[in-house]
Amino acid sequence: MSIAVSTVVEPSRILLLIVMTMALLSLGISAYFVADISGSTPIFARIAIPVFSLSAAVATWRWIKSYRIPYRIDLSGTGEVRFFPSDILSKNVVAPLNDGPDDTLFCLLPTSTTWSSMLVLNLRSATGLSATAIILPDCVTPECFRKLSVACRWISGRGGHLDEET
Repeated sequence: MSIAVSTVVEPSRILLLIVMTMALLSLGISAYFVADISGSTPIFARIAIPVFSLSAAVATWRWIKSYRIPYRIDLSGTGEVRFFPSDILSKNVVAPLNDGPDDTLFCLLPTSTTWSSMLVLNLRSATGLSATAIILPDCVTPECFRKLSVACRWISGRGGHLDEET
């Protein structure tokens, strides 16, 4: 049985909805403390809490904007993990063959999480680049999600990296 899987992972609509709800709640908290109808909140809290809430909301909106990018994950039968952001996908450029480290070849870190309904893949390349892929069932087809889950568990069982002899 081969564990080779190749798929394009679309952004999750479920995760987007959860994060947008969090941002709206943060804005609501900010508005509540700015208005403070009862007047019982100290002035420091009336300033600090809205500032932190607005900062969290702005950071969340920025994350949402950068998150809406599809990417490709290729898991080979030998345990290689290749990760291609959409900017590489859209250019259709073939990487030149050289002896240097490959920025698309990653290893699966032990901090990765594989649950039955969510994959959080923490990846690191030989050049030190790191990436986190959050994959929910609505990002790929159900069959592909199952294959990705099995392949990631198999790679994790081997230590998350390639054997020295390969």
